Amino acid sequence: MRLCIAVFISLFTLLSSAQTPTTGPKTPLAEQIEQALKQGSSKEIAKMLDATVEIKLGDNRGHFSKNQTEILLRDFFKKHPPQNFEIIHQSDSSETISYLIGNYQSRTGSFKTLIKSKLNSASQLRIYSLEITKE
Repeated sequence: MRLCIAVFISLFTLLSSAQTPTTGPKTPLAEQIEQALKQGSSKEIAKMLDATVEIKLGDNRGHFSKNQTEILLRDFFKKHPPQNFEIIHQSDSSETISYLIGNYQSRTGSFKTLIKSKLNSASQLRIYSLEITKE
């Protein structure tokens, strides 16, 4: 009987922790991204972009320049003004690549975000992929 209770408690603990957002200490880039998305600032995000960015934003899919990406984001923020943004998970998949997953909240709905960044030649993390999809 004790074994059954121990197994049940272990499984419950494991499953409940799997659903908890897993964010460790935020990197400086993650903090900047979080603030820019909370403010709906395409200009601030543009400062963190690589020269070209892979975009999946509504009907816009493909590789866009930094300036084109800023315009797409500005249009997105006009259509979907921010109410909140929360980082759910962030990770470094290697020494040079990191990503974060978050929830963007707007009056028009909720959106999942996936943002990937990599080190550029000046050893600065820059966003090279941005995906925002409606839930």
